[in-house]
Amino acid sequence: MLDFELQTDASTTLQVWKMEEDLGQITAQTNLDTISGFGQLSYKRQKEKAFVNFLLQRELPKARICYNENGRPYLPDYPSTSISISHTGNFACLLLSRNHKKTGVDIEKNDTAKVLRVRHKFMVKEEITLYPTADEGIDALLAWTTKEALFKLADPPHYDFLEGFRITECQITGNQGHSIVIDLLNNETYEVRHLLTQNYALSMCVF
Repeated sequence: MLDFELQTDASTTLQVWKMEEDLGQITAQTNLDTISGFGQLSYKRQKEKAFVNFLLQRELPKARICYNENGRPYLPDYPSTSISISHTGNFACLLLSRNHKKTGVDIEKNDTAKVLRVRHKFMVKEEITLYPTADEGIDALLAWTTKEALFKLADPPHYDFLEGFRITECQITGNQGHSIVIDLLNNETYEVRHLLTQNYALSMCVF
């Protein structure tokens, strides 16, 4: 079931799908020939792959996903189109842009206790104090998804979240917002958009 869809501009679409359907229902509507080694995957990975490909083929029916040496997904038959993929729990999401060269999206379920335990690994003190919400767990979750999304966008990927990216501003209104983030290694500044729901936090960026 489509949980959320956003057209950020004429060329860029975000889809979030709640994976409620039986895997067989989705595989019947998806070209699984595009997924290498599908039959050897675990049920969980089959489900994630099938639903992401289903979302992709809603946009580009003949598209197939390949991965480069850094694990970044790309569409060999659509070289001017970029994609980013994420999934958590029972949700899968796909960010697709026909004009932007770089895309990054991350979705994480609202397990705030877990993310707070490891906050020191991806947030510096200055970042912790700039968030506007009263819930430190949600703040940390937003920071984590922000840096994960930019990790997927950066080329080559930055594995050091403390020294690779620095969040300098965050604004949240209702269940949406944005952050400004500096890529300290490439000297780029990015705007990352956020979506908060009862089930997950999502951050996305196109560049």
